[in-house]
Amino acid sequence: MKPNLNLQCCLDIGIFLITLINAAGAIASRRYHFSFQYLILLSIIVYTLTGFLIARVSSLLMAPFCNAIFGCFDALLGLHFSKVLVANSAYSEDEHKQFYVQVGMLMKVVLSMICGFVGQLIAN
Repeated sequence: MKPNLNLQCCLDIGIFLITLINAAGAIASRRYHFSFQYLILLSIIVYTLTGFLIARVSSLLMAPFCNAIFGCFDALLGLHFSKVLVANSAYSEDEHKQFYVQVGMLMKVVLSMICGFVGQLIAN
């Protein structure tokens, strides 16, 4: 039996996985003393997976577009969880305010769009 997968289900999967990675990663980085930024590898996997799933159920331009939204969500949620859950970060508080927010958001959006495109290429 083929599972019935639609765009809303793919978006829900992406949001759930990104939230899970950020929450669990912030707690684990503090407990096991690793940098919170290393979780980008898991985010790349999620971006590619969601790009693949979205490309299977929707149009060609939808995967990079939805992944750009996921990248924005991931950057904002990661910053929030890193502050609230006191994640182990390589940056000081001043560096977070001046550099990390703008550049981190831009890098996550671009990276998520690239991974969405790669997931789309794998799907086709």
